[in-house]
Amino acid sequence: MECIYMITQFAQTLRELMDECQINAATLSRETGISTAAIYLYLAGKREPRLTYLCLLAEYFDVSMDVLTGKSHY
Repeated sequence: MECIYMITQFAQTLRELMDECQINAATLSRETGISTAAIYLYLAGKREPRLTYLCLLAEYFDVSMDVLTGKSHY
């Protein structure tokens, strides 16, 4: 159950960060190397990111992985 919560929180946080930075999935894909399809799946809560992608996203948005997974607020 906690895993589903993390995926949902991740999707919500990712959307919020993308909105704040005024970027879309294509831009995020181009700037991180993560496929656009994967980003859309993350946003839909249908896929969880690999650890390497989680690290990339945290670095890109300058937040911790705890923030991305909803364990901490930014």
